[in-house]
Amino acid sequence: MSLLEKFYARACRLAGKFRWFRREQQVNDELRENLEFAALGVQAEEVVALAFLASFLCAAFVAGVVILFMAVGSPSMALPIAPMPLIAYMLVGWYPKWRAERRRIHGLGEVPMLINYLTMSMKVTPNLERAMAFAAENVEGPLGMGLKDALRRTYLRAYAGVEEALTEFAEHWGKWCGELKRSIYLLRSSVSEKTEVARLQTLDRALELSLRGACDRMRDFAAGLHLPTLLIYSMGVLLPLVLVAILPVLSIININIDVPQVFAIYCVALPLGVYMLNRWTLAKRPATFPPPEVPIETSRTRALLFAGVLAAALVGVGLFSPIADDFRAILLLWATTLGITAYLYLTTARAFERRGRIEQMEGEFCDSLVQLGNRISEGRPAEDALEHVAETMHGGELAGVFARASTNIRLEAWGSEPRSSTQSAGRFGKSPRERFTACSACSST
Repeated sequence: MSLLEKFYARACRLAGKFRWFRREQQVNDELRENLEFAALGVQAEEVVALAFLASFLCAAFVAGVVILFMAVGSPSMALPIAPMPLIAYMLVGWYPKWRAERRRIHGLGEVPMLINYLTMSMKVTPNLERAMAFAAENVEGPLGMGLKDALRRTYLRAYAGVEEALTEFAEHWGKWCGELKRSIYLLRSSVSEKTEVARLQTLDRALELSLRGACDRMRDFAAGLHLPTLLIYSMGVLLPLVLVAILPVLSIININIDVPQVFAIYCVALPLGVYMLNRWTLAKRPATFPPPEVPIETSRTRALLFAGVLAAALVGVGLFSPIADDFRAILLLWATTLGITAYLYLTTARAFERRGRIEQMEGEFCDSLVQLGNRISEGRPAEDALEHVAETMHGGELAGVFARASTNIRLEAWGSEPRSSTQSAGRFGKSPRERFTACSACSST
């Protein structure tokens, strides 16, 4: 759970202690479903109570600002913050729906991977329970968690069998992903096929159906990008240029726009609007495979110290040197910019380079496995096959990994199988991403 989710959950529980807010509310079933799916750990009544409380606090703040501006004789200055209570109420009540939608989209991106794992296991052994366990072990995220929960409830006799648990899982996710439901039904029907050829064809059809559904979702998203990108371009490029011509003309009708108002429009309102439009557009993007997560091993303290010294030096030059005020302001801006840039570069440069190597290894992995399988199918020993692949892929990131594996088998008598599951998991990690990261670390040593 992220920091924002923890803060939201604590605020909901705090607001739920006010009985008046809990009584003055009506909770619909959609909110309960979104909260259950988002796994925030709060009740629907507490969310509505927080929405009322946030709206009440914002209304009190707006009233105070209005009184303050009335005292100085310009109450119209408080008009921009007048919608704050309504906005606060909508944002607090909308957050569970947004979070649930993000989890659903992320889960739908895992559909081809889930069906792939189920299909692979079913092709080896036509056993639904073993296939569910294999897929639940390798798939992370909402789909993997849901499959683990279905498998756990099966072991607890909450379902009559694995077929019922898998059907319930398909019905639950089938409301948002029809191809997942149809693919799981095909997987179930493959068990009852009488011939091996028909069983394999049914499994291949299930996998093809899930892949086609993922392509269709991405195609629909790309087709609907025209209007959002037009709005972003209009607000980020055209509207600032139009305001440059309009703002001076407003003085003719006795509307004076001072520097604070111009700053608020160009540096706050427009960037915030563009950011919100971007987030709204990308929130509907189908989930894809994320880039590998590489931990940042650089010392943040040293990077922060160097960036602080660099920024302080430029600030000192700008404040105490006899230069013009314009150049002094530029130096102060550059001090902040270079300080942030230096810190980000020192903390992420190595991790970014390592992530690029991991992505290159992932791109080479399929070809290397094909070559390795061909050599082993010819009857060669594993160490000879690994050495041949290393020579063929000379210059690639995986060449050193295969060469080292061949050397370990020849000289250290490791064998082609890991010595123990604990050692294998400790050295190469559990997930595929961790294995690629471990391979990258091995090849760099």
